[in-house]
Amino acid sequence: MLLPTYALFVTFISAPIVLGQVVYDSKHNVTSLRGTWGMNTNGHVLTGPTFFNPVNRTFTVPESYNNLTSWSWSYSFTDDGFWERCTYHSLVLIGENCTASGATLYYQHGTYQLHSNGSIALTPFAKDGTVETRVSPGCGDINETRSYDDPGFVESWSITRDPTLGSVLRLVQPHLPAFRLPLAYDPPNMHPTRQLITQL
Repeated sequence: MLLPTYALFVTFISAPIVLGQVVYDSKHNVTSLRGTWGMNTNGHVLTGPTFFNPVNRTFTVPESYNNLTSWSWSYSFTDDGFWERCTYHSLVLIGENCTASGATLYYQHGTYQLHSNGSIALTPFAKDGTVETRVSPGCGDINETRSYDDPGFVESWSITRDPTLGSVLRLVQPHLPAFRLPLAYDPPNMHPTRQLITQL
């Protein structure tokens, strides 16, 4: 089995962005999308090298998340059309004679395009997306890692100023609750904005 390696030759990908319809004002978008935004801005589940290692396709989750029973999302955006996403999704499995807890971990990055209706189209670098499912002993150990290629769509977004949290990004996505993501880093903390994995 060949280990994934960083790409030595990169195909340039253009990412046209429609910015003309975005209005930055005190009621809607007080800043651009640029930055790293996360539900937990303490550095635990944020984009960049702390959470996901593309060289060996591994995730690092702190011990404090072992008993987490919710989701944790993080997005990063650049001004020139690149994005990255990391997600921690807690799981509880109930079998006939057992109960076990665990999590599903996601990583994706790619290019994005802003549309004039306020939506965002997210196109991933196909080979780089990774999902891992971990389940603790109880219903049998599960530790599975596979490729993940899921184009994303944001129905609407806005950035407002919170007196305590500062700039907060609100994302509305299909079939999901609206997320409020405070700004963690600007400039964003991300992996290189290119295809990273060349072999699966």
